Amino acid sequence: MANLALAVFWACTALAGWGEQAFCGEGGHRASECLEGFETAVLASLALAVPAAVVAVAAWTLPGARRNAARLEAMLTLAALMWVVAEGVVFVGGSLAQR
Repeated sequence: MANLALAVFWACTALAGWGEQAFCGEGGHRASECLEGFETAVLASLALAVPAAVVAVAAWTLPGARRNAARLEAMLTLAALMWVVAEGVVFVGGSLAQR
């Protein structure tokens, strides 16, 4: 459940406009430089978000992972950490794009 919540949070921030509004939404108009910088941050975060999704789905679907509690826990923990770092990349990149 934690991985799903982290994935939804990342998707809302990176893809659904939350991040654009938070970092580049000054008074209803958006500077193109800020938007470009934010898009770059989102693209960079994909390097962690996509593998996080793959690891989480693999942990939930592969019988070898589901039947081994230690392996399942390790895979889901790794996926969760990747989601957190992906969100951090969006945050840092968005902060830099504001400048």
